[in-house]
Amino acid sequence: SLAAIEFPDSVTYIGPSAFGFCEALTDVEIGKNVTEIGKSAFLSASSLERITFGKSLQVIGVGAFEKCEKLTSVAIPDNVTTISDSAFYDCTSLNEVTLGSGITSIGQYAFYNSKLYQTDIDGVYYVGNWAFDSVTTFEYNDAVGKTFVVREGTIGIADSAFRNRNAERFNRVRLPDSVLYIGKSAFRNCANIASVDLGNNVRIIGESAFRDCKQLGAGGTIKLGNSLERIDSYAFG
Repeated sequence: SLAAIEFPDSVTYIGPSAFGFCEALTDVEIGKNVTEIGKSAFLSASSLERITFGKSLQVIGVGAFEKCEKLTSVAIPDNVTTISDSAFYDCTSLNEVTLGSGITSIGQYAFYNSKLYQTDIDGVYYVGNWAFDSVTTFEYNDAVGKTFVVREGTIGIADSAFRNRNAERFNRVRLPDSVLYIGKSAFRNCANIASVDLGNNVRIIGESAFRDCKQLGAGGTIKLGNSLERIDSYAFG
């Protein structure tokens, strides 16, 4: 019967499944000193309508709000750096997400089956200035055959956003200079990509980002830009 929670300032962490299946819960105010919301912390809180995040929050864990079916909007504060895999999976009413300026990683399926999937731009789904997924038949081309993956102003590509996109004409990737982060497995197993230009400002290439892109570099080039700080495991495996 738990309907609302207000956390005291002494709380810094909400652990895995802490409030999972609290089906009467409608309102949550995360304490101002909470830095992490753990895995499945509010899983299947099916009546949850409102979340207020504190400004110290850094990590929203795997499946933290999965299947919160009545949640319609979320505002992510600037201190949050990570929205983990499936964080808002199956939040079927979610149609508005405001991202803070600190996001450096959005996990696979973070917003899967939300209303954010109702509109794509050239086959790409966006939340704020992140590309978080793409249509399964993705193969966008312009008149001269250059392949554009994301719109200008995009700063990040979420984990697995273009994974397994094997359309024959999806063979050249060029990212705008606004892109800073390429997530884990972002282009994994895109079998026909031969050439990639990451722009000038990409800082991080995530684990397995281009893994199993077996044509990459064959008859094409790989340009990593001038700002790269980190290449994670198997990025080009």
